[in-house]
Amino acid sequence: MLFYLLLIVLIFIFQKSLNSQKMTLADYIVYLYMVLLCGLRYRVGSDYLYYIKMYNDIDRYVRVEFFERFLIKLFNALHFSEYFFIFFMAAITFWILFKAIKKNCKKPAVTLFMFVTFGYFAMAFNGTRQSLAIVIGLYAIKYIYEKQLIKYILAILFATLCHKTALVMLPLYFLSYINLSKRRMYILFFIMLFSFLLYNPLMSFITSNFEQYQVYSIRDDLTFWEPGIGTFIISIFHLILIFLSIKNYDKLKEKSPKNELYIKIFLVSTVFYSLNLVNALLTRMAMYFSVFSIFLLPDLFEIINKKKDKLINFVIYTMLVLYYIVHLVSFNDMLPYRTIFEVIIGG
Repeated sequence: MLFYLLLIVLIFIFQKSLNSQKMTLADYIVYLYMVLLCGLRYRVGSDYLYYIKMYNDIDRYVRVEFFERFLIKLFNALHFSEYFFIFFMAAITFWILFKAIKKNCKKPAVTLFMFVTFGYFAMAFNGTRQSLAIVIGLYAIKYIYEKQLIKYILAILFATLCHKTALVMLPLYFLSYINLSKRRMYILFFIMLFSFLLYNPLMSFITSNFEQYQVYSIRDDLTFWEPGIGTFIISIFHLILIFLSIKNYDKLKEKSPKNELYIKIFLVSTVFYSLNLVNALLTRMAMYFSVFSIFLLPDLFEIINKKKDKLINFVIYTMLVLYYIVHLVSFNDMLPYRTIFEVIIGG
């Protein structure tokens, strides 16, 4: 746990330098620590052994996307170990993350803090390919503001070469052209909130026609991925934040015109967080949309704490750190933390 909390400490220590719109020494220090923490792990993360086996016998994993397959073939030809692959994926993922944050937000330090505490950092330990696809989507949002459709499509298509589910981000470009009043957003929010009622009939149809999605299917009226208390906490937490973002819609738009699009994208994630209450696996789909909240919520918290009360700030950030701890304890074999040096030294 200490190693994970040290990352939070580093962000607080270097927050002034991190808020620069350019990469500074502080950025490189925090970036390097994130890469080392994720890249040097050993048997940490629920998908860790899957990636090790995949690296050592890639031909058996026919559904692995092109980009990772290419890297594995290349690294195997160069006689690099599977540990190098894990390290490289961490390095490229967090580099794109830093570039996305610097390009797309006004408060990089707070945004980075939220990326960590909201569980997106931990996803790099458990969904290596998808985590890379998500940060590519974060970076590509700049092309929506610049009205560069072709560049946006190409960026998302590249993300699908890392994880095919990234294709769900493609329609986000057109959200910028949809005008939604605050009232309509409330209506959509409450309609989407009850999406879970459609889960069973929808998945029955999908899994009966597409065998590859059997992992999402139903058994004895429950899914294979029945949500636990941690999943409920995460879903309710995000749904409250979506509601508060809509409530402060006009003020958020005054803060930045970009917030209008962030709220729309965040609203889309309502569907997946509702479905997540039935099938915990759908948290991963929600992350494609909810991750944009790290650009939006710094402004929301500033609105909530308009008098800049230090006590309120302390309470907010303490709650987020506690949320981070709950996420670490509850999900995906994040603890205990071990490094590959234990393997090297031990044998």
